Amino acid sequence: MLNKLFAYAPFQMVSALSVFAVLALQARHLEIEQYGVLALVMASAEIVRLFTGQWVNSTFIRFYPQADIDGRKEIHDFSFGYTLILLAPALIVFILAKILYEPFTETSTSVVFLFFASKTLFLYFHQVIRLREKTNTYQIAASIQAVTMTFFTWMAMIYDPSIETALIAMTCSYSFGLAFLSPKGRINLQALSIKKSSTYFKYGIPLAVTGLIFGLSTRVDRFVIAELMDSHAVGVYSALSALIAGVMSLSFTLIALPLYPEVIKFANNPIKLRSAHAQYLAILITLTLPILLGICFVSTAATQLLLGEKYTNENELPFYFIALATYLINLKGHYFDHGLQFTLKTHLTPYIAAFGLLINIPTSYLFIRFLDLLGASIAAAITSLAILLLTWYLAKINNYKFEIPPDTKLVILCNIVIAVLATLTKTFINFNSYYLELIFITSTCTTTYIVLLLVTNPFKLRELIFNFIQAKRPTTKG
Repeated sequence: MLNKLFAYAPFQMVSALSVFAVLALQARHLEIEQYGVLALVMASAEIVRLFTGQWVNSTFIRFYPQADIDGRKEIHDFSFGYTLILLAPALIVFILAKILYEPFTETSTSVVFLFFASKTLFLYFHQVIRLREKTNTYQIAASIQAVTMTFFTWMAMIYDPSIETALIAMTCSYSFGLAFLSPKGRINLQALSIKKSSTYFKYGIPLAVTGLIFGLSTRVDRFVIAELMDSHAVGVYSALSALIAGVMSLSFTLIALPLYPEVIKFANNPIKLRSAHAQYLAILITLTLPILLGICFVSTAATQLLLGEKYTNENELPFYFIALATYLINLKGHYFDHGLQFTLKTHLTPYIAAFGLLINIPTSYLFIRFLDLLGASIAAAITSLAILLLTWYLAKINNYKFEIPPDTKLVILCNIVIAVLATLTKTFINFNSYYLELIFITSTCTTTYIVLLLVTNPFKLRELIFNFIQAKRPTTKG
């Protein structure tokens, strides 16, 4: 698994850095109210994508790795065909949104749809290339999209900082990446039999419904904030959420994207599957838990440097609860959801998403009325924890056992130590520069964490690193 992780991780880091750069450019050049409207438009587009496109990707990932040559052709024809077909109803949704929803009057429907379509197609072909193990193509495409998104956004914000130009810049970047990824020449798609298609629909349609409801449940707080407060508050909350998601979500993706297909290869062997899934969890916790702590300890510095001073006057407490909610959502999506996917019980996922929506709407209205943005962040954390626990319970009663490696407690202990170190550092050292604070705390805690891991040796880490280095050494011929 380490080989796969190191093959893709550096290029995921490039994507992560581009997200931060784009966020910083948009937050600094757009007014907070403009950024709030942009956030609502992008949230609406993402909800539509989760319903019309993400389930196709998930179905492709689930069935492609263990299929034979003919089976892979079938799942590719199915997934690509429906990725294209579902662009049409998505366009209808955006037209209706423009008629019914005020923020869409700020930008043309065509720009929003082009952004949606380019992102949907890019993510689909990116996943296809990944599962076909065309590593070089994957790496180049990821780099092209990341670099061009930063460059085009920078140009757009200098030329005409507006919602429209921000969307056009991102659309162009996805289009450049797509041009590199998309197949050349004529595409031949064969219609599948009803029996074969029904297998994929049975797995994927519940995920489509889940995507719609889950998208609403995790973004409804923005719309409640807009109703109870104003677009300024939406802008602040969305910018903080985007900053945290840029760190947390991408750190999970950094691990899950290369490793999950390796786990799913054992879907037909329960013993090997649980073993691989436990190893996957070990890597996930080891790398993501310190990132959660780190982003919280440098929250003020990160907000100041990336978003600007106009976002740093807010209370820090919402930042912490948003970070917790984001971590729990990603842990659910990148680990606990697997229990239902492995057992082919994805028909239960819409109920989980509906449960989250039913919790988030009343808690958001209740807490926002009394606590403003802090209330929104608390409601998000409560909802995230509730749906994580429900997912775990439903997977458990459907006979999937989540195996937690014993050495996980050593990783938690190491994280407690770096949390204490970061607290003492902030208490006794007065930093005159946000740059200095960010660099010092990050470098000190990262170095300490690595040393602690090597000393405590969870999951036989030293042996894994040694074997990885040995495998990379060129063999000498005698």
